[in-house]
Amino acid sequence: MVQSSFLPIYCIDTDALSEGHRIQDIGQLLENLAKAGRLKAPITVLNELNLGYEERSRWAKNLGNEVFIELTPGSAIRAGDLVEKYRDPFADDNNPGITYPGLIKGEDAHDADPEVIALAMEFGWTVVTKDKGIQGACKLEQIRCMTPQDLLLEERGG
Repeated sequence: MVQSSFLPIYCIDTDALSEGHRIQDIGQLLENLAKAGRLKAPITVLNELNLGYEERSRWAKNLGNEVFIELTPGSAIRAGDLVEKYRDPFADDNNPGITYPGLIKGEDAHDADPEVIALAMEFGWTVVTKDKGIQGACKLEQIRCMTPQDLLLEERGG
């Protein structure tokens, strides 16, 4: 099911959300998007934030419960497929010599990265990330993806 709306909805990963906590302009934008119902993340992003700094985690929780969502059965299957496909470093077949880092860091197969992509795939959302592995997988899966700085520019109309 693809989200139909004139305004995009953004699915954000842990590092991009952390940047919103660190950089005031991005943080304010993320808070506004959350209030408007235009910011989403899998619940595993919040779980990853809980492993870090308490202040950052508290800020993210204040964005609201509707931001952090459970995977649907369809997105859970997609996430598993993405783990299989992009777990380890992977090449860009269209650009020889370019290799992206894998989506899974260490041995943790419960990383939020494939879940962010899976939700974006299912609902037609735009991924927001600084992570090169997510960016590479989005490129290969033809999912719109941008950095937090690009999001700021887009939402400000510049």
